[in-house]
Amino acid sequence: MLQLNAQILKYVAQKIDEVVGIQYTEDNYYQLESRLQDLCKSLKIESTDTLWKLIYHDQDAKIMDQIYDLSTNNETSFFRDPTMYAAFKDIILEGRPFGNRTAQLWCAASSTGQEPYSVAMMCETAPGFSYEIHATDFSNRVLERCRHGVYSNLEVQRGLRGEFKRDFFEAHDLDSNQWKIKDSIRNKVSFEFLNLIDRWPPDHGPFDVVFCRNVLIYQTVEMKKKIIEQICDILNDPGYLILGGTESIVGLSNRFDSLSHHGGGVIYQKKG
Repeated sequence: MLQLNAQILKYVAQKIDEVVGIQYTEDNYYQLESRLQDLCKSLKIESTDTLWKLIYHDQDAKIMDQIYDLSTNNETSFFRDPTMYAAFKDIILEGRPFGNRTAQLWCAASSTGQEPYSVAMMCETAPGFSYEIHATDFSNRVLERCRHGVYSNLEVQRGLRGEFKRDFFEAHDLDSNQWKIKDSIRNKVSFEFLNLIDRWPPDHGPFDVVFCRNVLIYQTVEMKKKIIEQICDILNDPGYLILGGTESIVGLSNRFDSLSHHGGGVIYQKKG
């Protein structure tokens, strides 16, 4: 296994922070090193001198893009954090704060697609609820998986109830135990590339609900504030922000009211 020196790890961590906004400190350099070692193995890079030449002297854009891609944490599952989905069901799907118009929903970090497709399945269970889901991610690699909507048996078993598998999936490859999201769901979700720390396109939004879950935990306080402010600016009135279970806007923004759900989930409503 290729052993990477502190110079390489520090340089790569700095570039990731600048481009993606994800912070790697010396405490978690081991995670970065492991991911870089896997990349070097796949690219048949056998020395640190070769790697340093490619990323520092040559500024090889293709390799740097792969490094930025692997720096993100794509851990996800269907219906991850059930308390959030319970709050979304009661406050949004049953509360109908948008009336009968088509709700515009944005999943800001789609990863491999389990979150936007989970949201779509929830929306499908609400009679008469009209919606469109816009999903974005920094990684073109995972976006390609999202668009195909194909998942292993293990991925389908993680968090997906039997009735959702029955109603919204079809067998794709029985020999390899793969399942595919039905077109009726897949066609309700669009996937696009977006780097949250870059300037957003002027036509991005407006939205009624933004899911920005398990993203802010990797950002600096300043970047968290910037992202939340931008989200608030493109939210309709009423508009709602949903974060990860361990995330909060306390100390980051005063432009939202907190709506606590009896099941434990929290949804933030934009102040009017």
